[in-house]
Amino acid sequence: MKRVFRWINILLLAGTLLAFLAPWVSPDLFWPAGFLTLSLPWLLLLNLLFVLGWALLGQKEWYYSLIALALGIPSLRKLLSVFPANTEYIGKTELAVTTFNVQGMLDQEGKPEWVDMESQWAPFPVLNLTDVLCLQEFTSNAKKRAHYLQWIAEQTGMKHQLYEPGHGLVICSAYPLRRVDFQRFGNRNNGYLIADIEIEGRTVRLINVHLESNDVTRLAQNVMEEGRLQERETWVQVKGMAGRYRRSVKLRARQAGAIRQLMAESPHPVLLCGDFNDVPTSYVYQKLSRNMNDSFRQAGLGLGVTYRGKIPGLRIDYILAPESWAVHMHQVSDAAFSDHRAVNAILLMP
Repeated sequence: MKRVFRWINILLLAGTLLAFLAPWVSPDLFWPAGFLTLSLPWLLLLNLLFVLGWALLGQKEWYYSLIALALGIPSLRKLLSVFPANTEYIGKTELAVTTFNVQGMLDQEGKPEWVDMESQWAPFPVLNLTDVLCLQEFTSNAKKRAHYLQWIAEQTGMKHQLYEPGHGLVICSAYPLRRVDFQRFGNRNNGYLIADIEIEGRTVRLINVHLESNDVTRLAQNVMEEGRLQERETWVQVKGMAGRYRRSVKLRARQAGAIRQLMAESPHPVLLCGDFNDVPTSYVYQKLSRNMNDSFRQAGLGLGVTYRGKIPGLRIDYILAPESWAVHMHQVSDAAFSDHRAVNAILLMP
C-alpha cells in the first residue's frame, strides 16, 4: 500500500511543479498548463495532506511535499491576501475605480428581463463613490442601454460615457474621456475598449478588457448533475469541455499578448480593468500583471473571489494599476444580478 501512495505522491509532485511553471508557459506550447493553474489550490491541499499522512506514518517522504508547499508560497500570495496594505492619502490624488461584468443585465434566473435600477443598483453603495466604472457584458439592447446609462449618469455623476453599439464593453467616468481604440475578439462580447482620461491635469490610459470565455460552465453543470461515468454520452461531454477549454485558453493567451503590446506602446500610464476569465496563477495574469499593481494583492483580504457561478473560489476580475501608484482599498461587492462580483479599489496617484 505504501508503494502505491509513493507513486501517487510522485505524480502529485510532478503535477504541482508543472503548475508552478504554468504562468511562464504559453498555452500555445502546452495548453494543459492552463488546466493545472485552475487545479493549483487543490494540488497544494493534497500536498499538505501527504505531509500530514507521511509524518503520522513516520516516513521521510513528508519532506518532499513540504518542499512543494514552500515552493508554492509565491503562488499562494497571488491567491490569498492576509496582510493588506493601508496606504496614506497625504500628497496623493485619489481615484475610485470599479470593474463589473454585469452578465448582460440578466436577472438571477438568467432571463433577459429589465433590471430595476432603483431596487437592484441603488443598494450597491460603492457605485456612488466611483470615479471610473468599467462594465463588461453590458446589454446590447439600445433602449435598455440608454436607460441604464442615463440612470448611472444622474445618480453617480459619471456623465462621461463610452461604448460600442452592439457590444458589451462600457466605460463611465466622472472625468472627461477621449476614445482611443476598440477591438472585438471574434463575434462575442469579448474585446477591449481604450480611452484616455483627463484627471487633474494628467492623462491616464484606461483599458477595459473582456478576454475569451471558457464556455464550459453549462456543460460542467450537466455532467455534475446528470452525468454517469459509465455512459458514453458523459465522456463525449467531458471531451467537449476539454476541447473548448483548449481553444479558449490559447485564444486568451494571444489576446493577452495583444493587450500587453498596447500597454507597452502607451504614451501614458495604463490602468487595466476587466474580466480576464483566468486565475492569478495563469499565464494570462502573469503576462498582464507584469510591472503592475494588482489592487487585491496590495489591499485585498482573503481569497477575493469575483466569480459566483458553479465553479467555486475563482478570482478572474481585476484592477491593475501602474507600478508607481498605491492602493488604499480593495473590496468586492454583490449586486442583485450577474454571476460576477464587482471589484472596487481606491487608487492613489503620486
